[in-house]
Amino acid sequence: MSSLIQSVFGRVTQQENGQPVHGILVKIQAVFGDGWRKRDDCKIDLGCVLTAADGRFVLIVDSSKIPEDCRCAGPMELRIKLRDRDGVRIHKARLKIEDCSCTDDIKIDVAIPAKKLACHLRRPLSWAAPDKPFLPESVLDDIEEALELADADRLLRKRTHFFECIRPTLAIFDNSLSDAWSVLNGDVAAKGRYVDVLNALCATSPTGCGCGGASGDDAGGILQDIFSDDCNDDSCKPIKSKPNPVCCSDHVCPTGKSLIADKDMSLMVFAAMHVSCGHRPTMIKYVGALLEQRCRFQALTALHEAAVNLICKKPHAGRHFKDLLEYVMCICTGQTPCGQVPCCQTCVRQPILDCITDAYRNWCSIECYTVTKINPERACPGDTVAICGCGFGDIAGQVQFTQHGTMNPGPIAVPTSWSDERICVIVPSSAGCGLAIIPPTQTISVCDRFLDYRKSGTMLAEFEGTSADILKFIVKGHQNDDCLLPGEVLKIRWKVCAADSVTVRIVNTDTGAAIAQISPAPDLGRWDFDQTDFDQTTRVRVEIVVTGKCKPPTVSQGLDLVFQNPPDLSIDGVEVTQAIQYFRANQHLTDPADRGPDNSLQLVANKSAWVRTYLRSGQDPNFDNGQLGNVSGTLQVERRVGGIWSTVANIVPSNAPVTAQDSFSSYDAERRDIDATLNFIIPANVMTGLLRLSITVSSPDDCYGGSGTAQQLVDVDLEQELRVAAVTIGYNGPPMGGGANITLPAPNAAQVAADTSFALRVFPVGSTPNVRIIDSQTTTQGLTNNNFPAGGCDPNWTPILNFVANARTNDGNQGDWLYYGLVNAAIPRSHGNTGCASGGNGAGLSGSPVTLAHELGHQAGLPHAPCGTVGTPNASYPLYEPYDTGMTTTDSNGNTVYSDASIGEYGLDTNDGTIHRPANSEDLMGYCGPRWVSIFTHNYMLNRAEFDPVALATGVSGGNSVGAGAMEVDRQDQMRPFVTIVGEVGKDMQVSVASLVRVPTRPLRMSGARTDLVLQLIGDKDEVISSAPVFTMDNHDANGDGCGCGGGDKKDPPKPPYSFIAAMGDVGSGIAIRICQGDAVIWERKRPTRPVKLASAEASIGKSGLKVSWKTTGAKRSYDPDIWLQWSSDGERWNGLRVGARGNSVEIDPNTIPVDKVWIRVLAHDGYFTATADTKQVKLPPAPPELAIIHPSEGQVVRPDRPLHLWGTFTGRTEAKSVEWYLDGKKVAKDLDAWIDVPKPGEHVAELRVKGANPVTVKFSTGER
Repeated sequence: MSSLIQSVFGRVTQQENGQPVHGILVKIQAVFGDGWRKRDDCKIDLGCVLTAADGRFVLIVDSSKIPEDCRCAGPMELRIKLRDRDGVRIHKARLKIEDCSCTDDIKIDVAIPAKKLACHLRRPLSWAAPDKPFLPESVLDDIEEALELADADRLLRKRTHFFECIRPTLAIFDNSLSDAWSVLNGDVAAKGRYVDVLNALCATSPTGCGCGGASGDDAGGILQDIFSDDCNDDSCKPIKSKPNPVCCSDHVCPTGKSLIADKDMSLMVFAAMHVSCGHRPTMIKYVGALLEQRCRFQALTALHEAAVNLICKKPHAGRHFKDLLEYVMCICTGQTPCGQVPCCQTCVRQPILDCITDAYRNWCSIECYTVTKINPERACPGDTVAICGCGFGDIAGQVQFTQHGTMNPGPIAVPTSWSDERICVIVPSSAGCGLAIIPPTQTISVCDRFLDYRKSGTMLAEFEGTSADILKFIVKGHQNDDCLLPGEVLKIRWKVCAADSVTVRIVNTDTGAAIAQISPAPDLGRWDFDQTDFDQTTRVRVEIVVTGKCKPPTVSQGLDLVFQNPPDLSIDGVEVTQAIQYFRANQHLTDPADRGPDNSLQLVANKSAWVRTYLRSGQDPNFDNGQLGNVSGTLQVERRVGGIWSTVANIVPSNAPVTAQDSFSSYDAERRDIDATLNFIIPANVMTGLLRLSITVSSPDDCYGGSGTAQQLVDVDLEQELRVAAVTIGYNGPPMGGGANITLPAPNAAQVAADTSFALRVFPVGSTPNVRIIDSQTTTQGLTNNNFPAGGCDPNWTPILNFVANARTNDGNQGDWLYYGLVNAAIPRSHGNTGCASGGNGAGLSGSPVTLAHELGHQAGLPHAPCGTVGTPNASYPLYEPYDTGMTTTDSNGNTVYSDASIGEYGLDTNDGTIHRPANSEDLMGYCGPRWVSIFTHNYMLNRAEFDPVALATGVSGGNSVGAGAMEVDRQDQMRPFVTIVGEVGKDMQVSVASLVRVPTRPLRMSGARTDLVLQLIGDKDEVISSAPVFTMDNHDANGDGCGCGGGDKKDPPKPPYSFIAAMGDVGSGIAIRICQGDAVIWERKRPTRPVKLASAEASIGKSGLKVSWKTTGAKRSYDPDIWLQWSSDGERWNGLRVGARGNSVEIDPNTIPVDKVWIRVLAHDGYFTATADTKQVKLPPAPPELAIIHPSEGQVVRPDRPLHLWGTFTGRTEAKSVEWYLDGKKVAKDLDAWIDVPKPGEHVAELRVKGANPVTVKFSTGER
């Protein structure tokens, strides 16, 4: 018995290049018998099939066609014949099938020579997917251009309505052509869309037209004729269309022009037939609707043709175009619906009619499949699902599941079995809810081309899915993180599948509490939630939670939304301050004379500045309490150079985030709170030149993304330097309580620099001090004499102050330096007296920076500010109303006590942002506290010679060179020879002279009281050749601890005892120097017969430093001359180095001299004359910079809510290079003046390192937050 086969398959290609051949008719015949015994009655035609576009074919063998007796007649032979599109045989072959074989499917591949395919390939072969839009965009563009050329004013005014009118209904559906192609390829979703379009065309067609008249006298007539033809049931029989008369036919168009290509209309007709599933009335309905629409395109075609002619300037084209416009507009504005002409008499070109006929004879026999049941309706990945129904065919296709989590096509599975009534398939891992059958490709010949198509079908049952799947979850009109107004309704929509339970809920994301929920919720639902009248910003999550059978058992989706009344964040003002600044002074200073414009107090170069940004939330006070939190921002700093702005820094806030308010209870409530503003710190190295500050602020809490901006110009055109010439004092004497002497070294330059910290913060100077030591002395008396009045000083300060006075004179009393004595703080002390001032000279214990600043203020010419027992206060100091009243009281000693000296404006400590309020902060030159700099003192300190002011070129006055250079200030540069005397007057008017020297210097600024004594130089004729008043050097507590200054007001000449100083011009040697009271001489020193002389002076570098030696002659043997030393780098300007030296030599630390090569001058004083001698120039050894940490200070507790200011400096003649800051051993910064994030609470170590220098450290701690 011959083996029976189930299918024959293979591929037809071109022999030369292997390209597939489309549309070859493959006919297969089975013949039974052996050799000459083959039976004629056992020649069985198995069927015909056309090759697909890839050249493949599959023929399923129906075994019922083979008679039983033939099966036993002998071996089976397959005879294959191939024919081209014209029915010409191009190939034949025979294949013998073995009697005993396990093969049920026979593969036959055929390669055809090109010459046999010439006729087949000569004409277009295949129907292809459309690659152009249904209605080209150029059509309406051409008509619009023609409208403008025709100057159709009336129509132009209604242009939108016009284009809606002339476009046929079908043109609205842009994707209908591509959907038609997808329908032919078995796309079930495209089929649904295409059927909707066809039904819409029928619904909008006028009565009696198109669908409505498909069975009438128009398109219906010819369609009835076409669709009355027999179907082509024989796959081996070529389809031949019936001939149609060309002449006198009502259905043949006299012109072939149309905007719709024949091939495009044909494809749409094919798809209409395909979705009809062989149902003849439906075919007629849909095809008629399409033909009626084609007719309506003729009006648009005619108008476009006229438009093109007008554009091309053909004769009479303009008139013709306007006539057509009038006609179309008449239709559009008539009684018929807009866009629809009256019933269109369908005029179809003969090729289209032939194609429709050809198509019908194919499609009337094509049946659709129907899915009636899916078992199980829900299954997990790996389970087998049976798809039951009919019409699936015998050739296996594929099954495509929906992608899990979407409604899009997903994984494709190959069925385990396929029959006409049942398909079995294993569910793939990513399958979701829903599936579609992908039938195998079949090929037909239609309209002289070959079309590959897949069966269409109907799904009466659905696959419910695998694991729980959320197909849709939206809040209408909103996306994730959208902002909503309070009261806005949440329109929630969802669709799920494969769900056992569904919960939809609204959760407050800040608290986690559920606001509302629906549980259980339906699989397809809607929920309009309107309980959203929140009075504060509320963040909600609208979410759906679904549980199901398969893994994962639970899935969820959510949408985060924010209900917020829109704030309007803005910058209400900008304050730029380095210590004190005007800002809206009219809101707190009642006297207009005390006020100034915002930011008008001078800023100086090379000093950090804080930029306070005043914010307004713009929020309704009834919502969020009028607040907007988490405000941060950026500061862009630009500098103008040569007329061009360039960015020099981008700075982040120091205290972000902050909360912006809609308003404050008072001006003071905002100004006094540093965290009421968003603050930026501009580093010292950026603060120079004309700066433009651009600030942008925003908050992530502002759901609507608002921001505020502001700009502030800052003209930093003044450079000033704090220049301190220090006399450092050590101690050698008994400790407190007695015992063996102790030795305390004099402070070094680094300690002096560290003590300038307060002065640097309050004075308008750069952040790096210029410190030099002009003398180092040792006192043998501790500060243990408690016999002094309130407000006075320990008498043991007197020799210290005398050191300072003499050193200042020796230094030439340079007008661009301030002088100060710094005493080792460990000196024995029996009281709280930490500093003292006398005669314009001040001194204090190391570690007392406020004392230093106060005394430097005196040296700069500032009297006491009117607060406390200050004696005669500064008469120029203004009353800052309402803070100052001008009222005074009297203490128990009869001294006037002042209570004014408010600082006048709000001050700010740039170290940590501490605010000093004018209501309770007093000027540092008074004796009350807390102390800070006032408006008055700030302005007084501008352009002071002591600070060596330099005007910077910023171009503000008109040109980049304007205003540059040293300021024209009185630096007291006129060196003159003076006779300077320092001493004391006892109660009995007995005078004791501590020193009398003749040294060229600058005039002294006498800050003590003028006595009734006069210093005189007597000439050879006993006449006065020079004189000067004597001033007290009455000392007072530099801290003001006793709230007094010399014990009372200074109106009458002071009464002894007191220290004094006087300086008169040295105009000659004279015969005597006297101090007179009126006509009485109370002290006199006569000229010695042998004045002191210097025989030699030498300087050299030894192991212990700089050694200076000298030899004197002429003085009395019993008198040891008072030796002073000076140094000079040029031999002209001399600077102090040492006073009060004795003997023949002294060793000095060379690091105190800020230059490399110097001359040393030795000055020998015998109490009347002064002799001088200069050494040869000496080269000093290299000296590393000496480092000092200004902030943080040793043991300081820094604020945990501020950035940490790392502030260091150096002294010496070597520049600091490669600066590095380390915090707890980790490198954190590379500038002397730097800002970093504050470390966590607890103890820390800050270390400053500079290449070649000894590192310095301080221990500090961060307070608890």
